Amino acid sequence: MGIKYLHDRQRIVTVMLRGHGTLANDHPVPEWHPYFMKDLPRRAYDPDKT
Repeated sequence: MGIKYLHDRQRIVTVMLRGHGTLANDHPVPEWHPYFMKDLPRRAYDPDKT
């Protein structure tokens, strides 16, 4: 579980994907899909939690 807090996902989108992408959550359903769970909290980058 700690690995999920270790990666700065926004930095990956910004640097590696050059801003072309959106942050993924802990399920494979994209934000535009009707089954996307909007209330599911996103895990923030927190290396101290790992």
